[in-house]
Parts: sequence; structure tokens; C-alpha cells
Amino acid sequence: MREIGKGSYSIILKLNSNKKLKVGALKTIFLSRGFYVYNGSAYSVGGLASRIKHHLEKRKRLHWHIDYLTSCGECKVLRIIVCKKRNLERDASLEMLKEQEFIGIPKFGSTDDKVAKTHLFLIRANSEIEALEKVKKVYKKIGVKKIYTYLPSFFAI
Repeated sequence: MREIGKGSYSIILKLNSNKKLKVGALKTIFLSRGFYVYNGSAYSVGGLASRIKHHLEKRKRLHWHIDYLTSCGECKVLRIIVCKKRNLERDASLEMLKEQEFIGIPKFGSTDDKVAKTHLFLIRANSEIEALEKVKKVYKKIGVKKIYTYLPSFFAI
């Protein structure tokens, strides 16, 4: 597996149809089809590459909220944005909560974050490129100078 260090990430994905999803302690939530972004961080052993690779696997132990979404057949991961050596998961989520281009999914992925009430957002976008650009714009607003963007296949090795 490729080593890319530790830091924060955003997974941009597309849900191809409306979905009722049972997500751990959140019970059942309803997600509309469309483009989504999930903000996370990885500072444990294995760092970003290990965490993201886990999220991308269809068959896995369901540990984080995002695993319930990425393991469903209607979900396709499109891109992963990585910010190395910085913990921006909360900052990105707080900025997205301010923006009309993002609709927060309450409590998703934020059980350990008492400030940002969610880490999953529906993106008001009509294409993958538009969704990606809106997420990159948020990273620029919070002061990120280098934005690394990967296809999911990068983490398959």
C-alpha cells in the first residue's frame, strides 16, 4: 500500500438512487440520490492510506459511519481529497455548514465532534467535476494551499 502520511481527507461520492440506510447508533437515515462529501481524518497507525483504503472496500467491518454508505451497492466513490499533516475535518465541515452549496446530514460521522454537527454533506452539484470544485473551494477558504486529489484506484495498490 502506498504511504501518504497522516492528515485529513474528504471523500466525494455519488449515490445513484435514494437510499434508506441503517447506520449504527444513528438508526435509519434517508439519503437522496446525488453527490456527497464526507470529511474525516486519520492519525492512527497506517494513516490516510490505510483509512481510505478501508472506506473504499465494499466488504469490510463496519466501524465508521461512512463505512455503512460506502459499502452499499448504490454508492460510488469518485475522488478523494487529502490534506497531509493537518487536521481539517472540523474546519471543512464547519465551512460547509455555512455554504448554501452543501446540505448537512445531521450527526453523520460527528459523534466525537461536539462543534461540527455533521461530517457528511449532500453537494448541490450536477456533475462530478462541479462537486469536486465546490469541495476544493471550501479547502481554499479555510487556508489550504496544497490540495491533493486522488482517484479511488490510487488506494487499491
